[in-house]
Amino acid sequence: MQAARERTARRLTIGAVLVVVAGMLVITVLKLKFPEFPTSVAVSLNVELMLIGFGFLAWYYHVKSSAPPVVPPPPMVNDGL
Repeated sequence: MQAARERTARRLTIGAVLVVVAGMLVITVLKLKFPEFPTSVAVSLNVELMLIGFGFLAWYYHVKSSAPPVVPPPPMVNDGL
């Protein structure tokens, strides 16, 4: 169960970071292509996207660190009887 949660968290985090980077690239291209695009809007959108990415990273590390410790089962004695 925990492994499935970690895989899901990893996939969502990778996807979120890729979307954030793509969004920041689009905003940067808009700013370069249209100089009249307000700098304050571009900066605030970039900061918001970075916060979303950091939120997903924090969630991933939370899922990763809340994993229960791996404890081996007790040895079977007399074939479990």
